[in-house]
Amino acid sequence: MSNDVKTIDLRGGVRYAKVADRLIAFREANPSSKISTECSADDKGVVTFRAYVWKDKTDFMELLKGGASREIAMLSADAEGSARSDEKRAGEKAFEKLETVAVGRALALLGYSMSGEIASTEEMEAFEEYRAEKRLEKIQSATAALQGAKNLAELKKIFLGLPVDIRAEKIVIGEKDKAKERLA
Repeated sequence: MSNDVKTIDLRGGVRYAKVADRLIAFREANPSSKISTECSADDKGVVTFRAYVWKDKTDFMELLKGGASREIAMLSADAEGSARSDEKRAGEKAFEKLETVAVGRALALLGYSMSGEIASTEEMEAFEEYRAEKRLEKIQSATAALQGAKNLAELKKIFLGLPVDIRAEKIVIGEKDKAKERLA
């Protein structure tokens, strides 16, 4: 892959190449390339996009000229990526985002991602949101446990039993100090 792929910083210091930037680098390196997408939906309304990427479209065209079916020609793609809809993907431009995710996965499989990640920007952001939600749940659980302490010994045991990163949170320290005052 070209080292000229533009990247962005995601939370946690991860360098990430957006699909649009991967696509630019891919097209520059493979001017005779072909990218094709297909969309299907099942009876439950789940939409799936498949992206097929060829570094050289003449491979695809030669198969068709030689009498191969379109299905067989599609199998000749250098990389294939897919994406499925879910409740979190609902909303504005959800359909287009699914197509972008599929193309991004296919390009990543060809080496067009800076971090080696296959996930799309949206998936990485969703993962970061998930991690933040889980951290918030741990903090809320910790503060509830500290509030429920019946005596100073139990408070100390609860606090020291928390993971170090949760113990270091200002809100957790504040809750411990409130409970300490209440129990003193």
